[in-house]
Amino acid sequence: MLRILIPSASLLALMAFAASAEEIEVLGCAAAGVEPNCIILEAAGKTYNITAAQPTPVPGTYGRLKGTIADKMSTCQQGVIVDPATWEVEPGKQCPVETSQ
Repeated sequence: MLRILIPSASLLALMAFAASAEEIEVLGCAAAGVEPNCIILEAAGKTYNITAAQPTPVPGTYGRLKGTIADKMSTCQQGVIVDPATWEVEPGKQCPVETSQ
């Protein structure tokens, strides 16, 4: 009997996680993160870690991100992780150019 309960409890936990996965779709400018090889997107008052997006976003491009908020760890140490995710460049839209003073 115990063998049946353990797999059942695991299955229920997986189903609960799948039901709570948050899908997002945001527009904004991809930017380099504070850590090497990390890419972020700041939109709607939040910072998203979009390093896993496919195709890989190029920092400084404006695009649409669609994906799932992931409960994962990252070496980027910045933003809510979105994985899996897709990135689509929005034609005709440009990101502001940052200047240093």
